[in-house]
Amino acid sequence: MMMTDWVPTAMLFLRSPGGISHHPDESVIVADVQAAFAVMVNFITRLPEVLDISARQGTVV
Repeated sequence: MMMTDWVPTAMLFLRSPGGISHHPDESVIVADVQAAFAVMVNFITRLPEVLDISARQGTVV
C-alpha cells in the first residue's frame, strides 16, 4: 500500500556536492536548504487555497 493511492505526493531534492548520496559523507549547501525550506513553506501556505479551488471545481489536486 502506498500513500500516493490516497494523497497527492511531492518531493524536494537538494543537490549534493560531489554527487555523493546516501552515504555518511553526503552534504548539502546551507543556501540550498534555505531555498528548499522557503519552497516548502510557500507550498504549505498556499495549500488551503489550492484545495479550496479544487473542491469548488469538483477536481482532485
